[in-house]
Amino acid sequence: MFRSFMSEWVKLRRRAVLAAGASMSGLAVLLTYMGMYQAVNPGRPPRAVAIARLGLESSYGLASALARGGLLIVAISLILVAAVSATEYSQGTIRVALANAPGRLRWLTGKFLAVVSFTFIATTLAFGLAVVAGIAAASARDISTQSWFSDTGITSLAQVFGDTLIAEVAWSAFGLFCAIIVRSAGPAIGIALAYSLIVENLVAEIFPDTGAWLFGRLTFAVVSGNGVVPAPNIGSTYERSLTLMMIYTVVLLGASAMLFAKRDVTS
Repeated sequence: MFRSFMSEWVKLRRRAVLAAGASMSGLAVLLTYMGMYQAVNPGRPPRAVAIARLGLESSYGLASALARGGLLIVAISLILVAAVSATEYSQGTIRVALANAPGRLRWLTGKFLAVVSFTFIATTLAFGLAVVAGIAAASARDISTQSWFSDTGITSLAQVFGDTLIAEVAWSAFGLFCAIIVRSAGPAIGIALAYSLIVENLVAEIFPDTGAWLFGRLTFAVVSGNGVVPAPNIGSTYERSLTLMMIYTVVLLGASAMLFAKRDVTS
């Protein structure tokens, strides 16, 4: 497993993968800075600006700004894992990789952990840069940052950061599952995005009571940081959403392992 982990890290140095990691930082910085900067834009109605300023200057202000980009960071992780996992099939390198590996499941585990660790590092960098961007935006708009780094503010930042990492693991498991099912990067990414952007919304519109059970909506409730950012009422508490999301993650990883161990490698 360690060999496959290290081998995968060599592959993760490719430009496309590094660009995906860099895009996390770029989006986090952009959303944080522009979100805060525009929230107190003098061109908005005075009452709206006053309400926005009050929220941004609270102990949850910075965490709230960071959490809004959390879902996009998770989405990039999903795309990255699906693409990297399916590329072994598309390029026909999986036979060679498995021939040199001590076991299929150990190889798959090492590969998955390597990609997830990469997304964790990219996310940590993205959050760090987003904090700097938030401070810069606050300075530009004369927003007080005194409460951001109080005990409550630090706790809320840690909450959002930790929940984003947990959601990344969950959606990475979904990306891995899609990659193993279709064995091609493009369709794997397409299926994963179509489910999260289209299928879930259609199901929730037709059957409203299912919102409390849908994977993506549970993720939204979790990434909101346990109330740090207002999330749609899906009929599920933070604790329930987190528990269900982790159960789905275990099921997805188990199904991926079973399929990978039993199916013939034809690429």
